Amino acid sequence: MGITKVNKNLIGDSALDSNKIADNSIGSDEILDNTITNADISPQASISATKLNLPGSASDVLNGAGAFQAASVAQADTNTFNIGVLGFKMAVAEGLTLFNLVDGIVDEFNDESGVDTGENSNAAYDSSSDFYSNLDGPNPIPSPQASLTQITSSGPGTFANEPTTTVVKVFALGGGGAGGGGGYGGGGGGGGGAGGVVFDADVPVTGGASVAVNVGAGGEGHFQPNHPSYPNPNVSAPWRPVEWPTYGPFTGGPSGATVPQGGTRSKPGGDTTFGPTITAEGGGGGGHAYTVNEPSQDPLFPGLEYTDGAPGGSGGGAGYSEGVVGEGETGESRHPAGDLTQQGFDGGEMNPGSNYGGGGGGGAGAVGGDAGPSIGGTGGAGIAVGPPNPQLNWFPAGYGHPDGFVGGGGGGGSYHPGGKTEGGTGGGGDGSHYPGPTTTPAANSRGGDGVANTGGGGGSFAGGPSGSYADHRGGLGGSGQIVVLEMESLATVTSSTLISDTFTANSVPTKARIVLFAEINSALNSELSASATRDNTTFNAITLTDSGYVTGSSGTKIFTGSTPLTGTASPQVQVRWKIVGAGLSHINTIHGVSLQWA
Repeated sequence: MGITKVNKNLIGDSALDSNKIADNSIGSDEILDNTITNADISPQASISATKLNLPGSASDVLNGAGAFQAASVAQADTNTFNIGVLGFKMAVAEGLTLFNLVDGIVDEFNDESGVDTGENSNAAYDSSSDFYSNLDGPNPIPSPQASLTQITSSGPGTFANEPTTTVVKVFALGGGGAGGGGGYGGGGGGGGGAGGVVFDADVPVTGGASVAVNVGAGGEGHFQPNHPSYPNPNVSAPWRPVEWPTYGPFTGGPSGATVPQGGTRSKPGGDTTFGPTITAEGGGGGGHAYTVNEPSQDPLFPGLEYTDGAPGGSGGGAGYSEGVVGEGETGESRHPAGDLTQQGFDGGEMNPGSNYGGGGGGGAGAVGGDAGPSIGGTGGAGIAVGPPNPQLNWFPAGYGHPDGFVGGGGGGGSYHPGGKTEGGTGGGGDGSHYPGPTTTPAANSRGGDGVANTGGGGGSFAGGPSGSYADHRGGLGGSGQIVVLEMESLATVTSSTLISDTFTANSVPTKARIVLFAEINSALNSELSASATRDNTTFNAITLTDSGYVTGSSGTKIFTGSTPLTGTASPQVQVRWKIVGAGLSHINTIHGVSLQWA
C-alpha cells in the first residue's frame, strides 16, 4: 500500500528547506493551532504590520494600564504648554536667555538676544530685573521712589505733585476743638473733641499740577457766660492774652437780668482739606460748665446750649450743668467710627454729682470718658500712626505725637482736689481741677492745650468760686496736619510693540502655541494682544488666557494661547511671535516668552 502521509519522525532535521516547498503550498489549514511559538520565529524575521491584528486605529496610543486608547489632542496641547513653562523655569534657574526646543523656543529675557530690537517700539528693557515694559525711561529702569510730604502749617496752601504722579495716598487730620470753660462754684467744662481723620489710599491727581490744601487750626477756648453774681474780676490779668470776642449780651440769668459781658462757646477745630474731595472736620468744642443754659449766642451753634458739647470730627464732652435749665448734652461725631474714611467718636457725659465733673472729649479712636463720682471724664483715645496700624504703616517714626498716636480727646474738668483728668492718648489736653493755684496759669488752673499737629482736643477748666481764678478758659485745641505719600515713577507710553527674532521651523507649521510670563495690568486681548507668524508676513492673532501665577499667589503670571498658522509668503518656515499694546494706561512687564509650533 502506498504511503500517503509522512510522519515528521521520518524527516531528518533541516531536510526540508524553502527550495523543496512550493510557494503557497502550505496554508493555515496545514498548520495546527498553537504549533508555531515565539521560539520558532527567527529574530531576523521581517514581519509587516499588516500581518499583526492590533486593536483600535492608527491614532491609538498605549496607556499606562497597557490598553490602547485614542490620543487626546487637548492633552497634547496641555503638554506643549507645560513644556513651555518648564523651559521658562529652567531658563531662570540656569541663567539662560534663549534655547531651542525641537519645534519651539524659550526666551527668558536675561538679555536682549532673541528679540528684534530694531523692530521694537516703546518697549523698554530693564537689564537689572530682566523684563520689557511700556515705561519711558533709561536702562535699567529705576524703581519707583516713595516721597512723603507732611504739611503742618495751619491755614491754606498748595501741594505740588511730581510730573509723573497720578495717584497719591492722603492722610488728613482736622484741628482739635477747644475745652469748655469752668463754671462758678467749681463746675467742670467738657473736654474738646479731637479732629476728624480721613485716609484715602487712592486719590487721583494731575501730574505736575498743584492741589489746594488747608490745615485746620486748633479751636480757641472762650469764657463761660458770666453768672450774674460772678463779675469776672480779673479781666486785666497780665497773662490773659486778650478778651475773647463776644456775639452779644448774655440774657436769661436767674433774675432775668441782661449780663453785658456775655461769653461764647469754645470754638471747634478748623477743617483740614486736600483738594475738593477730602475733608477732615475739626473737633467739636467742649461744653461750658455751671451756667444758665439758654441757647448759645454763637452764630456757629445757635441751637446749642452753653453746657452742650458741640458736634465735629469727634464730639466735645458735656459741661457740668446745675440742672436748672439744661442738662449738658454730649457732642456727637459727625463721622462713623470703624475705618479711616472719616473717623471720630462722641464726647463723654457730665456727672451731676458733687464733683461737678464734665465729660471727656471724643477721640479719633474711642469715645470720650463719662465723668465719674470723683473726677472728670478722660479724653477719648486717638489712633496709632506707623507700623502698629496696618492702614498707616507707611508713616515714619516721629509723625504725630511722641507716643505714636494722634487725635486724642481733651479731658473734662472736675471739682476734685486730687489731680487733673488725663487727656486722650494722641495729644489730648488734660482737664484741670478745683481747687488749684489762684495767681498763675499753672497746669491745673485752666484746661491744658492739645498738642500741635495731633488734632488733640483741649482740656477743660474746672472753674471755682468768684475771684479764685484769673482765667476760666478751656485749653486750646491742637492743630491738624496732612501727610501725602506719592510714588514717583516713569511715565507709561500708550502703545508698544515687542517682536522676536525669526526662527526657522524644520517643516511648514500649521499651529502655534504661546506661553507668556508677565504682569499684565491692561485689558487682555484688547489693550495688550499677542500673535504669531510662519511666513514673517501674516500674523495670526492669539487669544490669551490667564493661567495663574508662576509660583504662589502673587507676582508673575502665566498667559497661554494658540492659533492656526496661515500665510502664503515664501518661505513658510519663518516663525515669530509679536506682542502689541494699544491705548495703554497701565504698566505691563513681560519677563519671557515661549513659542512652540507643529
